[in-house]
Amino acid sequence: MIHTILYSLNEALFAAIAAVGFALISDPPKRLIIYTAILAAAGRGCRYFLITHYGIGISTSTLIAAVIIGFLGLYMANKLRCSMEVISFPALLPMIPGLYAYETILSIVKYSQASTIIAKQEILINIFDNGITALFIITALAVGVTIPLLIFYEKSFTMTRKKKEK
Repeated sequence: MIHTILYSLNEALFAAIAAVGFALISDPPKRLIIYTAILAAAGRGCRYFLITHYGIGISTSTLIAAVIIGFLGLYMANKLRCSMEVISFPALLPMIPGLYAYETILSIVKYSQASTIIAKQEILINIFDNGITALFIITALAVGVTIPLLIFYEKSFTMTRKKKEK
């Protein structure tokens, strides 16, 4: 259990560092960068903990982590009077399934070079396995971060607008 927590914290730390890098690309106000790091750490650490401790699949745990990022991002954006997207989207990027996408492309190249039917069948299974996993993870990220916006539509729309004085 303690190893799972320590590895989750390790994942969280490196996700926070990556999120800061992604956030700096979009040039947000400097005061918001730490909040992006916090969201990324919470999301990636939670995802890793759910996968390793509870044995939840990567797609489902990514969905849960993205929902957590969405709710925390909505709360922080409301307090900071900024758009939720500024702090939430860079926090999602460390959870993009780069390895699965890479394996899919690599398998496609191997498929074109394979000479036997049996080799092509095995490679085709890898293409679909990695490709569908990558697709589900990306979908989970998009849906998960959107759920809080759909639940609190009015709040998300008005949080950056100042109230009119009567």
